[in-house]
Amino acid sequence: MRLIPTVLVMLLCCCGTSLGQTPAPAAEPAPEGAEWGHYIAALAATLCNTDPEPAMLLLRDVELASLYSSETARDAALISQTNGATILACRVYRGVPQTLAGDLAEDINAADVPASLKRRYTPADSVALRDANRIAAEWIDEVLRPQTDQPTAVVVLRRRDSVLPSLSESNWDSQILFLLISGRIDGTATVAQRIVYGNPVVGR
Repeated sequence: MRLIPTVLVMLLCCCGTSLGQTPAPAAEPAPEGAEWGHYIAALAATLCNTDPEPAMLLLRDVELASLYSSETARDAALISQTNGATILACRVYRGVPQTLAGDLAEDINAADVPASLKRRYTPADSVALRDANRIAAEWIDEVLRPQTDQPTAVVVLRRRDSVLPSLSESNWDSQILFLLISGRIDGTATVAQRIVYGNPVVGR
């Protein structure tokens, strides 16, 4: 999966001024009520567990891909990055999210992370929020190509090898891992179909 990194640079340029200045819009409703949200929360928690076995079982029927590779990824490659990580944001949607930048700003501002990281994800005003949401939507559409009502989710993690809370503004981006997830209906349940993961800033 090769995505032009300038899209994410543009997204970050729309943010980065004051903290908590613009409240984020509410997230779109979770598919099938709260079921998809509960599933994604459990999936994220399992991936961050220091025991890799449950995660390997959960990923058995999920297509995995890196943001920067067109080849199918192995579950061990993803788990090696999520093992022991901390969840910073976890949002669910239908189709392409229209409020992603604002949602991530809300979650990251509520997390125990340095002010420099919060500034990176906080739009300065309503215009910056609108632009950031638009760019984020274009990014998700490019990566996941979801159908209109297909369940989708975005999870943001802090890797275990990070140095928070002493993270400096110059190296904050190397500690963040994005999981972009599309779902499918499996009988009566909604489960992950595809996970695209990586750090769009540093390219890993």
